[in-house]
Parts: sequence; structure tokens; C-alpha cells
Amino acid sequence: MAQETIEAVRKAELDAEQTEKRALSEASRLVEEAKQQAKRIVDELTQQARDQAKIQTDQAKEQGERLVAQTVQEAKQEVASLKEGAAAKQPQAVELILSQLIG
Repeated sequence: MAQETIEAVRKAELDAEQTEKRALSEASRLVEEAKQQAKRIVDELTQQARDQAKIQTDQAKEQGERLVAQTVQEAKQEVASLKEGAAAKQPQAVELILSQLIG
């Protein structure tokens, strides 16, 4: 009977040891799987952030180009207006200069 008890205890210890090893192995597997999943999530979020940043950069670039085009157009209009004003005053300026030279 004592021998049976000793063997039962040994068997229980071996079973417990094997169960512990399986649990450690499973825990390691789960940790590794969690790390891989976390890396995938980080990679996906990083790519999403890059995509969003590119969209915003492209939008800002387009807006900047529109503003430059608008400013150039306004400058051309201002130059045309100044030329027109100068051309309208040219006869008066010529007359004034001639009157100063002659007069």
C-alpha cells in the first residue's frame, strides 16, 4: 500500500510537471502570437497614418498651387491695369515734358 501511494504521488508529480511544461509552452506560443498580432496592428496603423498624411499633403499642395495661380492672375490684372493707366496718361506726360522743354 505504501508503494502504491509512492507511485501515485510520483505519477501525480510527473503529470503536474508535464502539465506545467505544456502550460509554459502554450503561454510562450500565446505571447509570440500576441507580439505578431501587435506588430501587424502597428504596421497597419502606421500605413494608415502615412496614407492620411499623403492625402493631407496632396490637398495642401493643391491648395497652395491654387493660391499661387490666383495670386499670379491678380498680379497680371494689376499690371494690365497699371499699363492701361500709364498709357492713358502718356499723352499728358508727353505734353507736359514738351511744354517744359519748349517753355
